[in-house]
Amino acid sequence: MVPRTAEISDEFLAQLKEDLVCRRVAQGFARLEEHDQLLTSFDPDKKNAGLFTGYIAQWVDVGFRRVGLVKEIVARFSRDLRARLPLHDYLHLRMAEGMAAMAEESTDEALRHFDFVLNLEQETNDQELLSIANFWKGRCLRMKGEYDQALAFAVKGRDLAMHLGHSPMGAVMRVLESWLLFQKGNAKEAVEILQSAEAILRKTDDYLTLGNIHSSYGRIARRQGRYQHAIDNFTTAIALYRKIDSQHRNVARSLNNMAYVKRLIALQLRRKIVVPRSFRTTAPGGSGRA
Repeated sequence: MVPRTAEISDEFLAQLKEDLVCRRVAQGFARLEEHDQLLTSFDPDKKNAGLFTGYIAQWVDVGFRRVGLVKEIVARFSRDLRARLPLHDYLHLRMAEGMAAMAEESTDEALRHFDFVLNLEQETNDQELLSIANFWKGRCLRMKGEYDQALAFAVKGRDLAMHLGHSPMGAVMRVLESWLLFQKGNAKEAVEILQSAEAILRKTDDYLTLGNIHSSYGRIARRQGRYQHAIDNFTTAIALYRKIDSQHRNVARSLNNMAYVKRLIALQLRRKIVVPRSFRTTAPGGSGRA
């Protein structure tokens, strides 16, 4: 007999959502692991399946498992089933598809999904969903180098989160806002925003975003020529990323950033080396002048 798949209860989803907006990462991961059957035997015909798929995508974005999990679950929704989904579930399914595309840097595809959701903002009262859609669209636009538009969507996503009282969620979005301001030449405001976000997230175990904050500090310091500060912050970022996963891809990125800074230091030291006059070669009977 095939075991009956567990239901995706409203209570379970509410707990996942609360953990997300409050950035209780370890608690959310543990909750998902406790309900592993819902992942390994995912049934898209179940009530709340689309909504659950959207939450899984958000949790993978935070650091739970890999993006392959999202792609596997999304693939289980047939065309006929999609046509029968309630709008709220379908919007979350499109968000999950967009997140998977964004993770693989297929930004145009990701933007199509996020734009679909945002174009229907008058048809849903899920303000958390709209906040994340704006934020993720901002991330995609940053990847495309469209910084002005990216900043506008990042700020809109942050404003929605703050209006809902989700300050940790808003703080995560402020990290993107900070980096975009720095790219536009406003380093002072960028650092102030990072410090404000860090003060909020330091009370959580969102090590991915905390690592991103220190990585941003490092890149700003590198651009300003404060190389030791850059190395110190990249070192902190690596330690934070390793709390999630010792093989996290951001560990490699931070190591590369650190290696680049050390190369800049070596070049700087080389330029400072001056050969003393006493070591210069003087031709016999010459004056010593070149």
